[in-house]
Amino acid sequence: MMVEAHIVVRGSVQGVGYRMHAQHHARLMSVNGYVRNLANGDVEILAQGEADAVERFISWAGRGPPSGHVEETVVQRREPTATFGGFEIR
Repeated sequence: MMVEAHIVVRGSVQGVGYRMHAQHHARLMSVNGYVRNLANGDVEILAQGEADAVERFISWAGRGPPSGHVEETVVQRREPTATFGGFEIR
């Protein structure tokens, strides 16, 4: 079953390779969508895919890469709003 999660990651997550790592892990897990930096220092992710893959990705997002430090993740699960053909860095 296809699901979608909107994730906001807070902490030391910009300038540490978070987006590149997110793209790598999303592709490994067959998750589509995007990741982008927000002006306030947070990272926004839209993750779409099979429910178990998205849940694994959410778990990874809460840890992030070793070079960063995630303080909080805010996750909203919802019905897919669009279709993505891959996972991109914006």
